Amino acid sequence: MLGARRVVYRREGRAIPTPLWMAQRLAAVALGPLVVLHVAVPGAPRNPLVGWLLAAAILTHGFIAIWRLAGWSGLPRPAYRSAALGAFVVTALFTVLAVVVLLAL
Repeated sequence: MLGARRVVYRREGRAIPTPLWMAQRLAAVALGPLVVLHVAVPGAPRNPLVGWLLAAAILTHGFIAIWRLAGWSGLPRPAYRSAALGAFVVTALFTVLAVVVLLAL
């Protein structure tokens, strides 16, 4: 139901697709344990799997948050699509940066 208008907390905006909403919620739930694992376990910061999972959770949560903010700002549909594309490009750039940093370790 992309593009459907709705009002939440007296703010009107567009709904995002259910799979994106669920992905953001799952990423948010995964962030807590991954951060605790990264901080509490002595060898975890050097474990590439933990780093990849943490980076994926952060980037997924952040990308969908930017997408939602673009939808809730009341932008017209072309501007909304441009903002979503911009969010994707920014997320892709940060993903490339994260990969380069992780591979450099």
